[in-house]
Amino acid sequence: AEAEEHKLHSTLIEKKNCQNSETDSVIQKLFPLNEVGATASDLARRIDELKLSTLMLERVVERLHEREIAARGLEHVEPSQHHEQVQFVRVAALQEEDLARVQGLIQRLIDAAEVLDNEHLKNAKEHHHVD
Repeated sequence: AEAEEHKLHSTLIEKKNCQNSETDSVIQKLFPLNEVGATASDLARRIDELKLSTLMLERVVERLHEREIAARGLEHVEPSQHHEQVQFVRVAALQEEDLARVQGLIQRLIDAAEVLDNEHLKNAKEHHHVD
């Protein structure tokens, strides 16, 4: 039973790591490293071009939050595997480079979502007004 529990933990950790990698890839597409001065409209256009689902955008926000908590050095729990044993360890280490990278990105996503909502409302009104 212990071996099965270990296998389950390992599988879940692997699945979470895979999902994090996929989400980090989307984050990289939304917020390219070399980009300077992008507006909410630019990000809204990128979201639209990537055809991201609501579920993916939720995952992006959750992942950005996880990364910001970790980068700030706030104590959190991470899974760790040692000698076929899964352990959960408390981690608290300031990561200034990643903090500079992710800080404020959730607010930028919210601003871009507002731009998309306004565009959608404007388009809906234009299509309903037939004079």
